[in-house]
Amino acid sequence: MRIEIPAWTTHHNQFLYSFLIYSIEKKIDLKFSLNTSIHVNGAVLNWKGKKIYFDYCDDVVLIDNPENYDFYFKRSLLKESQEIYPNLFPLNFHVNFAKWPLKLISKMSYRILTKKESWVEVVRAIDVFGKITNESHLSVDLGQFSRTNPEIGRVIFMTRLWDPSRNDDPDEKERRMIQNDFRINACRVLKKSFPDSFVGIFPDEFGVQSAPDILLDINHTLKRNYLSALAQSDIAIADDGLKDTPGWKIGEYLMAGKAVITTPIKVLIEDFEENVNFLSTGRRDDYAILPDLVNSLRKDQAYKLMQKQNKQWYKSHLEPVAYVSSILSKVDQI
Repeated sequence: MRIEIPAWTTHHNQFLYSFLIYSIEKKIDLKFSLNTSIHVNGAVLNWKGKKIYFDYCDDVVLIDNPENYDFYFKRSLLKESQEIYPNLFPLNFHVNFAKWPLKLISKMSYRILTKKESWVEVVRAIDVFGKITNESHLSVDLGQFSRTNPEIGRVIFMTRLWDPSRNDDPDEKERRMIQNDFRINACRVLKKSFPDSFVGIFPDEFGVQSAPDILLDINHTLKRNYLSALAQSDIAIADDGLKDTPGWKIGEYLMAGKAVITTPIKVLIEDFEENVNFLSTGRRDDYAILPDLVNSLRKDQAYKLMQKQNKQWYKSHLEPVAYVSSILSKVDQI
């Protein structure tokens, strides 16, 4: 099994570590090689004579032509795109995690490890004591997501803002304004309604200027501390990211087995159903409905059933061996 990547970036971690874990369990030889012709958010798997493309871009726009490959797996996939290309499949949720980073490095070609664009992830991977980087792979080890929690119906929504003035695209400026408005007001209404919640805005310069009343302690935003807070929570709030597509937080929530409330999901996610795996606000801007949605999950501890269903969804779709098995089963069936 040979995988080609253009460099080692954070976008590749779920893909690389999932295939590493799968190859070890299934006793399959695995090698990673450099291919600089691939888009920065892409990767190619060579498997049984077939060429399979992986598109990890946040945007719904395809970063390559599916007709150039036997199979094309896309994060943030729209139904309309799948209707055009019969070899196009969803990658479901994206999440940054790690497992056995030094083993992963041993599978990589020297050309990947020495490429400048790979240096950040290489250093994070070898930072086994978490002393050098802001987010060593130790801090996102797969085991960090599986801690138990007290199950008291606690809410979590730790988020950040994006400065509209730092983008020249008028549509993106408007998108950021809508997103920021939802996040600020969502944090305020949740904090007021549920004082024991983990809620707030990342305290960067723009966050301090925009919402000084709901800033997070910077130490609480460190990955390990965030995952600790997530472990102590039961109901997790999410909203669309920069490209109006689900961000990485939902994947983290599901890996931790949480009940989910989110703004509407417009992309294809396999077997992920509203009112089963998540509740929806119905509109992108409706932060005012959040307390009612939380209370509906708290009533008779209904969130526990959703947690159970999401733990099962994780085992079937996001757990590394299941994740790779699902991909390869589609390839092998056609």
